[in-house]
Amino acid sequence: VFFIDSLVGWAVGNCGTILKTYNSGAYWFSQNILSSDIFYSIKFVDIQIGWIAGWHGIIYKTTSGGEGWFAQSSNTNYDLNAIDFVNNNIGWAVGNEGTILKTIDGGTSWFVQQSTINSNFKSVDFLDDQIGWVVGSSGVILKTTNSGEEWTLQNSPTSYNLKWIQFLDNHFGWVVGEFGTILKTTNGGVDWISQNSPGNYNFKSAYFVDTQIGWVIGSNGIIFKTTDGGEQWFFQNTNYTGTQNSVHFTDYHNGWIVGNYGEILHTTNGG
Repeated sequence: VFFIDSLVGWAVGNCGTILKTYNSGAYWFSQNILSSDIFYSIKFVDIQIGWIAGWHGIIYKTTSGGEGWFAQSSNTNYDLNAIDFVNNNIGWAVGNEGTILKTIDGGTSWFVQQSTINSNFKSVDFLDDQIGWVVGSSGVILKTTNSGEEWTLQNSPTSYNLKWIQFLDNHFGWVVGEFGTILKTTNGGVDWISQNSPGNYNFKSAYFVDTQIGWVIGSNGIIFKTTDGGEQWFFQNTNYTGTQNSVHFTDYHNGWIVGNYGEILHTTNGG
């Protein structure tokens, strides 16, 4: 799920599902591309231009806010689990079997970047056109400081599969994953520290709005919030008990969570 502001957002999923809302999720309508593909990730750089990545190397782009989508050639058949763009032209897509792809022309052409790590990458986050991170299976965390020309393996304190990464700036970042894994860094990933986990859950996603306030979600409908940078987490109750896959906040109050079987949750008070 991704929101460009507190009103306009998109969610993607199985069977070619693309949903859009103009009113904070009060109503969602389908943007049909006549596809049965499975979509894993969506990113917009403004209200018109965005991309979707998914299974078997698929990438779609829109320049009309999702009114029309057209396929881009990724030159890979591996699943692409995450996509990130820093502007209209420069972006990355990552996926299984160590796949890292980059574009400098908005996705018209994608080329392979060598990671030297045969991990199933699940998440990618770039701060700008030079500095970014990728995480994946077996606790792998990679960083680049030269736009992906070289990737450095960072010292991870876990061998569990990692599912999501977010950096707020050059220093503060978080990673979450299986078996209750929550990692934090305050120095750009030179050191990653395991944080106290609220339980042995399969965390799928998290979102921080600043260095103190964030949320983590995952299996069994769990939502936990922190107000002290992840030192402590407290449970937020919903009536949903299924797997939650993605969370996005646009400010301290407005947030959305998407899960299995079309479940979409919305909060206007920080949970």
